[in-house]
Amino acid sequence: MLTEHFPSPKQIAQDIAENGYHIYHNAISPETIRNIKSFWCAHFLNWRPTKELSGPNLRFGGRNFIIENKSTTRHMIRSVNFLWNPPTHPVSRNLSSAIYKKVNQAQGLPENYGFEFTPERIGIFIGTHWYPPGTGFLSAHTDDNVLLPELLFMIPITSKDSDYDGGGLFVKNLKGQKILVDDLMNPGSIVFYSAKREHGVDLITSRSPKDFGRISLYAVATFFKTRENDPPYLRTIENTHYRLKGIYKKLKRSLTGLGKS
Repeated sequence: MLTEHFPSPKQIAQDIAENGYHIYHNAISPETIRNIKSFWCAHFLNWRPTKELSGPNLRFGGRNFIIENKSTTRHMIRSVNFLWNPPTHPVSRNLSSAIYKKVNQAQGLPENYGFEFTPERIGIFIGTHWYPPGTGFLSAHTDDNVLLPELLFMIPITSKDSDYDGGGLFVKNLKGQKILVDDLMNPGSIVFYSAKREHGVDLITSRSPKDFGRISLYAVATFFKTRENDPPYLRTIENTHYRLKGIYKKLKRSLTGLGKS
């Protein structure tokens, strides 16, 4: 899965401190990338939005979901996997989890930080994004939050020049220069960068209708909502739901008992 060329946590920390980002080649085995690409291309090709998704906030205990994220600042199909659920794709989760442990070590954090839910409601999730050709993009932004780990990573699952020909991930280095990251990546490459550095995805373009577009894989720490974060009216609705559900079960048992008698 990870090759002998995968950098050590110490090397990652040093390179990020010097440049704000760094690309490592041949870090992930070709077999792993082929496996992941085969799965996600088929999965996104037949995707359907998850039903009953309760808003954009990530909630502890929520189920995995896939949605279209479309606005004036972005367009992507986004698949999100939570560690408490069965994985949508085990290889993707195992790879992302193994790398995130090294991300933790590179920042001086415990290896399992984010894998165990904390009182601060911080945990990680596995994300896979598909940027369709002709419409997929993500405006420049930073993800800086002093309460969350700074180091991010991204693995390209499809490749520029073979799956799309224009656009892709960019990161601004410590000098403020815009680095066209996808132009420098190969299958098996990985990029690490600071959340403080401005980054985004330029519009994905393609010359061929057969090109799939851009797919990327990552894991990231975030704050999760809990029931206590819900407004009172939502808690009232939820409580009413469970009370009615309990009444229904009791009524069903009673009717079943009458039928047997």
